[in-house]
Amino acid sequence: PLVELSDRVQLPASVLTWHTAEALSDQDAAMDLLATILAEGRSSRLYSRLVHQDAVASEVSAYQMSQQLSSVFLIFTLADPSVELERIEALVQEEIDRIAAEGPRPEELERARNRIETDHLYGLEDLQSRAEALNRYQVLLGTPDGLGRDLARYQAADAAAVQAAAARLSAARRQTMRIHPEGAEQ
Repeated sequence: PLVELSDRVQLPASVLTWHTAEALSDQDAAMDLLATILAEGRSSRLYSRLVHQDAVASEVSAYQMSQQLSSVFLIFTLADPSVELERIEALVQEEIDRIAAEGPRPEELERARNRIETDHLYGLEDLQSRAEALNRYQVLLGTPDGLGRDLARYQAADAAAVQAAAARLSAARRQTMRIHPEGAEQ
């Protein structure tokens, strides 16, 4: 499905979403790793491709928004105004399909694991964040001591799991939202 709308924005944007597995499942961890490989940092696949190589976007991000019953995988791109959003969406899907066919490179997977673990641990530095993590584990796992189990999912997720996660993000299962600047032709 496709939704197009106009809003008070400077640049056109595309938001691609898919329904995914519930929080703290093994599939959820593989989706987190995939999001990191796709769009975390300047050397990520989508940033390298869309911003540097093809120069069709100024910003790209990917997230696994983990929820208790069902999660959402989201890719956001901020487009160059001279580029059609359809072209950017096709390039994004091409990179997803490449991982689905070939899997991630070993160094990408290791970098993603390290990034996620570091983010988890830095996220526990202040008291409020620790309390929120304990509460989240209590709600989702029935016990507040879920950090070790949570991090173990990322170490257990191998290249095949990330490859399978990418395969779940087909164009046919995708919800697409395009946001155009007010007054711009669509």
